[in-house]
Amino acid sequence: MNTTIIDTRYVSADHIEAARLRSRIIAVAAACSMGKSTAFREYLRRMGNPPVMFVACRVVQSIDGATAYELTHYQNDEATSARCVSSIVHSLNKFNEWFENHKQDGVLVLDEVRSICASMCDRSTFRECGQLALLDKMMKKLVVIAADADMLCDGMCRDFLTAHGSVELLEYSQRPYPRTVEAVCGKAGGEYWTKRWQKAIEWGNNVFIHANSKTHAIDIAQWCRTHGIAYKLYTSDKDSDSKDDFVHPDRSWRGSQAIIATGTLTVAVDPKEWHCDEIFVLAGSGMG
Repeated sequence: MNTTIIDTRYVSADHIEAARLRSRIIAVAAACSMGKSTAFREYLRRMGNPPVMFVACRVVQSIDGATAYELTHYQNDEATSARCVSSIVHSLNKFNEWFENHKQDGVLVLDEVRSICASMCDRSTFRECGQLALLDKMMKKLVVIAADADMLCDGMCRDFLTAHGSVELLEYSQRPYPRTVEAVCGKAGGEYWTKRWQKAIEWGNNVFIHANSKTHAIDIAQWCRTHGIAYKLYTSDKDSDSKDDFVHPDRSWRGSQAIIATGTLTVAVDPKEWHCDEIFVLAGSGMG
């Protein structure tokens, strides 16, 4: 694996393009919010919008990928005949015909590759029925773009990628947002957490709030509505704001002070202008 260390603020399609001249497999290690998905889309545009197989580890992530890259989601009836598809790795076996049709010009995008590798090793949820064999063929034949903020956390990603050919790794050294983490638990912790995000909004800060349930997210949105706070709410309900917002988040979030979401909002959402001053996460019961 040949590594190039880059000290720019955002991931660049120029860097990907240069790496492609040296190798068929390109890996990108960059922190969250550095524009990996945006750079990938630009690179694919420069390639003339080739056939794409976007592979994710979770359904909600595949939905986000379908929206951000304008792909056909694998659960749609027409997915098996589509030119550009977003799928979870668990359902990759549906696309043998896609590979046969596009093995000369297709591009495989592995988003959150470390999580994809981990999900393939989870015997409680992953039922092998041809996915691994097809993935192996794709990895050996297609142009591959793999990304993860935790690409270098263990050797799993490196071993998986290099097993299929030479790899150009683009390692972005900047960590643009130093973080201070405060964790609380129990009833008192929950009350403190609620007062903290309410105070942050009252002070005029932009906040991103991740809730562990739809009920909590709706309650937070109701508080914002009662206090005249501009917000966006993303849950699995049709009554929430549309996930089409994720294609152009800066345009959709302009003027919003609070972005509230459940796990329905995952990756491939790359705001460049809208920023939050504080992030609040309400975790599951196992985290307090």
